[in-house]
Amino acid sequence: GNPIIWWGNLGFLALFLCLYGAVSVREQRGGAKMSPIMQTTLETCLWLFLGWALHYIPFWAMGRVLYFHHYFPAQLYASMITAVVLDFLIQVSFERIFGPNVNSVWQHSVIALLLRSYVGGKLMFILTSN
Repeated sequence: GNPIIWWGNLGFLALFLCLYGAVSVREQRGGAKMSPIMQTTLETCLWLFLGWALHYIPFWAMGRVLYFHHYFPAQLYASMITAVVLDFLIQVSFERIFGPNVNSVWQHSVIALLLRSYVGGKLMFILTSN
């Protein structure tokens, strides 16, 4: 497993829990209502978090050695949470920078640039690691 992916996913899990907790407290105190984008994001992440917890928590009770393959299903859910939260952060930051009528082409361009950087880094690592 790549430590950057594992620790990054753990960070985004924590970010989701903080975001969910803050929104829950704000709603219970009668604060402003959530935007539809935030509501969809939190509902999606809540289901993915439930899947992560159902795959991760049972291994805490095991009294034997656990190998990486025990955690891979939970890691898949954590990666999906990372993708959803990262997409939400990109959408919100673009709306704040360029206004609410921002074109989705710019958002897709940023995502494509990030993906290209990732794939390019992987290819450079593979080509130069020999």
